[in-house]
Amino acid sequence: MLHLKVIVIDEVLAKNGVNDIISGFVRSRDVSIKTLVAICEDDMDTFFSKMKESSEPGGTAL
Repeated sequence: MLHLKVIVIDEVLAKNGVNDIISGFVRSRDVSIKTLVAICEDDMDTFFSKMKESSEPGGTAL
């Protein structure tokens, strides 16, 4: 997973705390420490539906 550029986290999960999640990623060394973390106000199903509708062939911009 070293190719990941962004990790998207649901706002509800973020409000409960993400220290353990982020620590796990860093400790496992499977995710680059340069990876960005974004918090999404929508639920994940809505977020990815919107992304699918608006994405162009060849890539997706967040």
